[in-house]
Amino acid sequence: MIRRAIFLLLLSSGIVALSACGGGSSSAPTPIVTTPPPTSGGGSDGPVIVTDLVYGKGATESGDIDLRLDIHQPSNNCDANRPTIFFVHGGGFTGGSRSGGNHLVRAEAAHAKGFNYVSISYRLVRDNPVLQPEIQALYDEFVANNTDPNVDLDQVEAALAAFEDAVVALNWLQDNQSDYCLDMSRLAYWGSSAGAITVLNVAYASNDLGLSRPDPDVVINYWGSLGLIDTMEFMEAPFMTIHGDQDLTVPYQSALDLAARAEAVSIPYTFYTDVGGGHGVGVDRTVNGTTIMDLTLNFIEAHIVGGTARYETANVDP
Repeated sequence: MIRRAIFLLLLSSGIVALSACGGGSSSAPTPIVTTPPPTSGGGSDGPVIVTDLVYGKGATESGDIDLRLDIHQPSNNCDANRPTIFFVHGGGFTGGSRSGGNHLVRAEAAHAKGFNYVSISYRLVRDNPVLQPEIQALYDEFVANNTDPNVDLDQVEAALAAFEDAVVALNWLQDNQSDYCLDMSRLAYWGSSAGAITVLNVAYASNDLGLSRPDPDVVINYWGSLGLIDTMEFMEAPFMTIHGDQDLTVPYQSALDLAARAEAVSIPYTFYTDVGGGHGVGVDRTVNGTTIMDLTLNFIEAHIVGGTARYETANVDP
């Protein structure tokens, strides 16, 4: 059990190489509701963003900080709680933002399906996070046994904090689902890079630590990795992986290992390889003529609304 726990999230090969991308998220004192330009699939009143909602407190060496998230809703109207996508951004656990990159593209794609899209901020290396006692014990054990001088211990600590924060965010969403038209029984986890590392571990390793959170119906893994592969168990949530086979940041072998474990424990999956590609694959790229964004949202839809899921192993088009 000790070995299983210690290596749940401590991904020496992946975390060490992860590089920061983008800046940190901004903070505001109270939630703000904004209405972006209408997008296809939204309600007649257009999509709405509820921003800067505080979902919890994150302990740091300088005291607690607010942990915030944004909820992108396809419509002001709420006849029934909507299927929801839970997204965790990348950035090597040192940077990135819940509102950075192409987050509006993802939100608009979710709106087109009638889904909520939730994006969270979490503690990073610069926050000097303080871990919960049971997670701190794992970190201390890792430090005591680590013999790799290349491991960035601050980054490992932040990865564990991100895991903690994602679980807190999911449980906050569960507790407040009626207030924000969230159907947490129809739920997708989605992450890229460090965010994918986080959602994979929350999805498949939480049970090993006795942590409860809303179960995902499907997991989207954009070039991430799972800490200890045998935490993935029989018939857990299906997943989609997209990964470049020349990735020098999170090794491609981690994607192969994930697929092999899924085969062993009867978890359906889809696996797209960007041949010759490195860390990151544009969502406008295609597989057999269909964009990765469309494939991703269709895969999510099949699992949280209904339909025929497309399970396949294929290469991204050149």
